[in-house]
This record gives sequence, C-alpha cells and structure tokens, in this order.
Amino acid sequence: MADISTTFCGIKFVNPFVIAASPSSDSLEKVERAFLEGWGGAVLKTIEARGCQRALAEPNMGALDFAGKKQMAFFNYDLCTQQTLEELCSEIRYLKKKFPDRVVIASIMASNRPQWKELVEAVEDAGCDMIECSISCPQGDGSGKIPASDPQLLEGCVQDIKQYVRKGTPLIVKMTPNVTDIVAVAKAAEKGGADSLCGIDTVKSFIGIDIETGLPKLHVNGKSTYGGLSGPAIKPIALGCMAQIAQYTGLPLGGVGGISNYEDALEFMMLGCGMVEICSAISKYGYRMIKNLCNGLSDFMDRHGIESLSEIVGSSLKYIVSQQELSRDWHGISTIDKEKCIGCKSCITACQDCGFGAMTLEEGRPVVDPDKCPGCGVCKTVCPKSCIQILEQQ
Repeated sequence: MADISTTFCGIKFVNPFVIAASPSSDSLEKVERAFLEGWGGAVLKTIEARGCQRALAEPNMGALDFAGKKQMAFFNYDLCTQQTLEELCSEIRYLKKKFPDRVVIASIMASNRPQWKELVEAVEDAGCDMIECSISCPQGDGSGKIPASDPQLLEGCVQDIKQYVRKGTPLIVKMTPNVTDIVAVAKAAEKGGADSLCGIDTVKSFIGIDIETGLPKLHVNGKSTYGGLSGPAIKPIALGCMAQIAQYTGLPLGGVGGISNYEDALEFMMLGCGMVEICSAISKYGYRMIKNLCNGLSDFMDRHGIESLSEIVGSSLKYIVSQQELSRDWHGISTIDKEKCIGCKSCITACQDCGFGAMTLEEGRPVVDPDKCPGCGVCKTVCPKSCIQILEQQ
C-alpha cells in the first residue's frame, strides 16, 4: 500500500485525516477511540478563556435532507466545549503520552489579549502539536463581529496571538467564507504571522421554517437563531475558497467543508491542501470511516503511481483561471449515449426551458440539433443516467 503519511507545518502525520473541532473531539474518551480507529489527528473542541465559557442551548444540531438523502447539509448553533481549561490541558497531556505519533491540535477562542495569552500558554505547556485559532465561527461571541472577516482586524489579532507562542508551536488560522474577499483576509492572516490557514469554517445560515407550524425547523422551546451550515452542500464553496487562498498565499493549507470520502479529500489536496479536517460526516458514518478514507487514498496513489502526497497537493491549481481567460474558441455539443438513455425527457425540459432549445424527441429518444446546441451543459446536469457528454464540435 502507498505511504499516506505526510509532513504539514513541520509536523509528521501518519495520514492527512484530522477530526475538526466539534462534538466529535469533545472528550478524551471520544478522541482516544478515534485514534485507535486510525485518525491521524484531532482538533479538540474549541476552548474559551476562564470565566468566558457559555452554556449550550439544546437542541443545537439539525440537518437538511434532499431527494431522499440524509444530511445533504448539516446545521448547528453549538458553541465551545463545556470543559475547563485545566481539563482540556489534562487531555492533551494524556493523548500525547499515549499516542505520540498522532497530532493533537488545540482550538482556542478569545476576545482580548490577556485571554489569548492565557490560552496559548496553557495549551503549549500541555504539549499540543499545533494551535488553531477559532476566530471565524459564524455564531461569533455575541457581538456579531467575526475577526476573520476583517483583514485589518485579523492581521492585528494574529500578531497579538503569535507573540504569545513561546515554543514554536505552529499557529493555524481558520478562514471564514462569510466575507466578500477571502484572498484579502487570507493575506492579512499571512502578514500577521500565521503558520498555516485552514478553511472553511461553516457558512452563516438559517435552517428554515416548518410552513405548517410557522416554527423554525430547529428551535429551543420555540425560538431559534442563525448558525453554521456544513456538510456536502458547502463543499463547492470550500473548494472555491481554498483554491483562491492557495493561488495567492504561500502558506501550508488545511481543507475542511463537506468532506465525506477520500475522493472529496483528494479534491481539496489537488487544490493545495496538505491535510484535511472532517466533522459533519462523522455524525453519519462514525469514526470507522477513517478506514475507507485511508484505504481509498492509498489505492488511488497505487493506481496512479504516486509515491508521496506532496505530488498531489496543488496539482490541479494550474487549471484554475479567471473567467476572462476561458476559451471562446472551443465549441462543444451535447452527445447522447443512446444505449444508456431511458427516454425520461429530463434533458429536453432543461434544454427547452433553461438552454437553447436544441433538443427534440424522436422515437422516444432525445435528438440534438447541432445548429442550435452550443454545448452549454444544462442537459447533462439533469440526466439521471449520466449518458450525456459535452464533446468538441467537429
């Protein structure tokens, strides 16, 4: 089997799969079980400074299903761990002693310099391998201000945190998608002294309304609030954000957002991420999903003759250009595999009502008019049998 170990920010990982800061990393018992299953690392659930920890309102997790599939999107207004700083540091010491080859990352959240100093010094003294700064969570601190959404504020915040790092522990800054220019924010974090960037955090959202009762679909005794959206639905947002960050910064990147299998993880790696964090999928598949992640990645590397993950990281960035740089000279046409086609007419509806009216029905099967079809691709998006390709027009 291919070697899927990697080095990220100078830290050796037995594999690139890390549990994101979440309920799945919120107790010693859970993280210990996860490491025994084979996870390469864990970001412990975010800790706040002493005296600042907020009680959780529950229930605080919900999901959106689509077309019979569960958890196409996951939603939460969960907050930080309910553990004390002393308890968390004790966990770090235990985990590093029992699992010296696994990466333990402390996630910290604060609102002023003394709090950041307290947290950084505590988790460093406990022996964490890396520190992730949670300054991007859409739940925020109640003020509505997210440091990671303001370049100037973020740069100063990272500079403050960085000065409290005494032992060279790599500092990860988590990126939020809830911004208008993620490149400017990423550059600010880099300028402030971040050793790594990780993204994306959840997307600020509202779960929705039960139209029969008028109540939010997730509520606490009739009341709800805004929260973070995660899961497969946000993967394209995460990929877009991380590709931009990879193209315009020089920092090692961690990818997170909608990863459910090794194929998802590879997409993040090909767009520049050296390690990946996973959260929502664990609630559906459990810690045991790590075996499929590792086996799938290893098999992929074997099939393609890849010896190191470094050959994968960033390999697809060369294909990402601005919209203005896309060719206007290449012309495609919809091509239908008639053996696979079941005559459902979905492509015809899409073409007539959203495309260029290039498809008609003949003898129960769609036919393409080459004079009308520019190869826009809308028909391909709705075909239930994946029997349509866009090929170059001859």
